[in-house]
Amino acid sequence: MLPRHGSLGVDFVDSFSVAFCFTFFGSYVDALLLALPDIRTGVGHLVRVAGWFAGGLWCYVAARWLWLKFGRDLGDLPGLAWGGLLLVVLQPLMNRAARRGGAAT
Repeated sequence: MLPRHGSLGVDFVDSFSVAFCFTFFGSYVDALLLALPDIRTGVGHLVRVAGWFAGGLWCYVAARWLWLKFGRDLGDLPGLAWGGLLLVVLQPLMNRAARRGGAAT
């Protein structure tokens, strides 16, 4: 859990903004990866996972920038590699949820 910065509402907005970076930009990362030829065959799956990791790093950079703009301390956030790992875990879950909702992934 993230440390308290102010009121509960301010903490919620700060945390939501960080999470939003991954869900919003993560869908664009996946769309770019799916545009690559043969991404669904052979080693394309490994390329897609590596792309998710790299995209997660960029999502984390955007989240850290927002975190600084909110006046928070970067020491409150985990290391950069966790951003990549988060998107590798989050993206298959988002794809599964989108398939249940009827969207093609």
